Amino acid sequence: MIELTYRSQAVDSLDYDDIDSILNTARSFNGEHDITGCLIYHKDHFVQILEGPEGIVSELFEKISSDSRHKNVELLSTGVKQDRDFSSWSMAYQTLVNGPIDNDLLRLFEENLLTMAKFSDLRSDAIRTFWGAVSTMMESKVDRIASQGMRREG
Repeated sequence: MIELTYRSQAVDSLDYDDIDSILNTARSFNGEHDITGCLIYHKDHFVQILEGPEGIVSELFEKISSDSRHKNVELLSTGVKQDRDFSSWSMAYQTLVNGPIDNDLLRLFEENLLTMAKFSDLRSDAIRTFWGAVSTMMESKVDRIASQGMRREG
């Protein structure tokens, strides 16, 4: 079994219907092909880890790489593994609710993902890379929101 981590950027035209379509397709395909993983979508960026049979995960990543709903696909890590980190999830998914949100809700979402990253079992390169990429994505957003808040108050 292998694990694979990548990140990408959504195209400008991506909307929540597209994300629902991606999730429905992924959950169906992954369930039928013994693939598990987690997808994080936040501020027009994706980070995903996939676990499963080598040939199927490699073919799936090729399809994902050519999907027109995102760009700048970057393979971050691959590796062989014995045990799954997302064994009960054909595709775990995290994002904020559809529609406008306030900065407090955004900060809470980002801080929760940072906490998950901090306390996750980081026994493999791909899982360390996955949570590292999620942390980098969240920390830059948290820092930006904090600095914007300070400018408004100052």
